[in-house]
Amino acid sequence: MAPVDRAPVVGYTDRLSARPGERLTVHAGATSPEARVRVLRVDHDGAAPVRTPVDVPVPDRVAVPHQRFDHGSYGVVPRPPALGTAVTFTVWVWPTALPADRAGLLSQGDARRGPHAELALLADGTVEFAVRTVNGVVRVPGPALRPRRWYLLVGGYGPAGTRLEVRPRARLADEDAVAVAVATTVSAGPLVAGDAPLLFAARRVDGERVGHFDGKLDGPTVFTDVPPDVDEVFTSSVAWQLGARAHWDLSRDLGGDRVLDVVDGRNGTLVNHPRRGVTGHDWAGGVLDWRQADGGYAAVLFHSDDLADCAPVLEVRLPDDLPGGCYAVELTTAEGVARLPFFVRPTRRTARLAVLVPTSRHLADALDHLPGTRDDPVFRYTRSPHRYGEDLHLVGWLRRQGFAFDVLTDHDLHAEGAAALEGYAAVVTGSHPEHWAGAVPGVFGVDRRVDLTPLRTPGGGEVFVGRRGALSHDEGDNDVSRLVTAVLRRFGAGPDREPTPYPAGSRVAGAERSR
Repeated sequence: MAPVDRAPVVGYTDRLSARPGERLTVHAGATSPEARVRVLRVDHDGAAPVRTPVDVPVPDRVAVPHQRFDHGSYGVVPRPPALGTAVTFTVWVWPTALPADRAGLLSQGDARRGPHAELALLADGTVEFAVRTVNGVVRVPGPALRPRRWYLLVGGYGPAGTRLEVRPRARLADEDAVAVAVATTVSAGPLVAGDAPLLFAARRVDGERVGHFDGKLDGPTVFTDVPPDVDEVFTSSVAWQLGARAHWDLSRDLGGDRVLDVVDGRNGTLVNHPRRGVTGHDWAGGVLDWRQADGGYAAVLFHSDDLADCAPVLEVRLPDDLPGGCYAVELTTAEGVARLPFFVRPTRRTARLAVLVPTSRHLADALDHLPGTRDDPVFRYTRSPHRYGEDLHLVGWLRRQGFAFDVLTDHDLHAEGAAALEGYAAVVTGSHPEHWAGAVPGVFGVDRRVDLTPLRTPGGGEVFVGRRGALSHDEGDNDVSRLVTAVLRRFGAGPDREPTPYPAGSRVAGAERSR
């Protein structure tokens, strides 16, 4: 949890592309309690950006909280099987970093009171299974896990006592003694029974969510007794069929944030956009693209610093007659100003020329803490216009030369494919159309899946005025109203691009929507 303390005011709109009559939501945080609001049309006169206020119904001022960012991705199942006479958790674990204190792997209930059972990773790398009985909390310690290796964890409690078993997926030469680590205790009485939510990759203490896990989880399963055969759980991907009360298949619904229970419909939700479509414990290396695989990609990668949306502060309804173009919501406080860009696309084509703004690249730069979404950035070496500032130069020059054009974005192209360009005689790219998403991974290069034949007939054309075009592949949501983010995995995609050491099987972007 971290406050906004490095900039006087920061924010974003919930979508980068909108049509007249649609609504935008503004999310922002500031060090001052309120901000003055304006909506601006942004252009360029050849020397500097031109920002013209437009008549959009917004309040003159709006309260902007000093936001505390809710870091850490996790999953939550609101109604898992209730804790009763006995319980067993099983899950495959691939840690990437050790927690500062204690990280939840599977954690049901609150660690301080009421029904509680938990598989956890401790700061020294060891694991532990803990349950609350009527006589107090029972803890069973386990061995240390090595980073970036798969382990099956099985923790259970019942009338016969407590058991924690840890098995590495592939034993190393020096792991003979701990190839199968088993720890047990005698029974400490009945469990504290009752209903309680279940968390993946986090835990709850005194009502607060804490203890986020860094790493992958695969195949989380709940039994209400001891599994019939731990060996079968280790060797079979369908062992959950042997009496499990819940099994969440993390390979399903990869395009969304739901986690689906295939036993009893006890579905959950992923929060703060952990990474999906990543290699699981049973990935054999034969298929490198999760979209082409029948299995092996049923894991989710969680991070303790993942972050999705912050709280909204304002909703803006765009007038029905608002012209297309480049716009910004301006928030001004006593200490600073932020201009949050968005683009308006007409409800129907108004010109024969389209300008395609590389919004995916702007997002990538913003995520890299570069001025990707400012309207006046300069390149530090040449002091020349850079990124979005270059695109505004193009827009301003076209307007000054008398060209009529519509503004489209990567997001529109991703959502609609070639249909977004239908009817245009020519399309001009922005300054840096490097990242292309989903069903339209790049348009102006080789191996593209958008038919541009209509633009290549007499009188039509495509004008590529950018650089580093289509060097990487992004994934995003097909709903353009939600695609304000993209996931970038860039690797050896051009003559000037050094390969990035992504793990094998992870070079194709997963299906998450990380802001």
